[in-house]
Amino acid sequence: MLRSLIVALLAVVSLSGASWDVSRVMPSLARLTVEGREGNCTAFAIHEKKGHWVTMSHCLPDTPTDVRLNGDAKLLEVLYRADGDTPAAVFVADKGAHALKLGDEPKRGDDILQIGFGAGSGTPFFYEGLLVSPSVQVTTVHETEVSLQFNSAHGMPGMSGGPLINRKYRVVGVISGGMQPTPVPSMLSFSPRYVDLKALIDKFGG
Repeated sequence: MLRSLIVALLAVVSLSGASWDVSRVMPSLARLTVEGREGNCTAFAIHEKKGHWVTMSHCLPDTPTDVRLNGDAKLLEVLYRADGDTPAAVFVADKGAHALKLGDEPKRGDDILQIGFGAGSGTPFFYEGLLVSPSVQVTTVHETEVSLQFNSAHGMPGMSGGPLINRKYRVVGVISGGMQPTPVPSMLSFSPRYVDLKALIDKFGG
């Protein structure tokens, strides 16, 4: 009985984004793969004509010459990339897509949607949740202190680099990872702060 209840609850969570029109976001997404590396990440377009895309820094290899978007488009140049696992990165590809626009700064309790190519899927997964905090100081596994945005949406490997979308279908964050903060099963997702994303879109978006 308990097992059946858990399965049913998981199904509800997986479909929790049903009220969102994800078709409005999907043309701006790309499945990012690296030749010779297992798994994938996600990227989203921020400037169609210039072919500018955002992903997470940890999704790009040290020499990002064999990165593909949706299996064919090529990464040409990395425009911005910071050290560590938590910053976002911006790159140029030889193919652009409909650019996502920056949304207003999110507030605690705002609805958000995480969308990306989880678990190697060729079709994006999406999970909705609430913004928990726009900025929390945390210590990374490399003993570096960073400020991150936290939300209650679930996620999975492969979604890194995907966008966090508000109810106006504008981007307010970049999926970075998740954590279980207590021994009791629970989940929080984290991403670069809105102010950090805004700086990148102000400079490279269009």
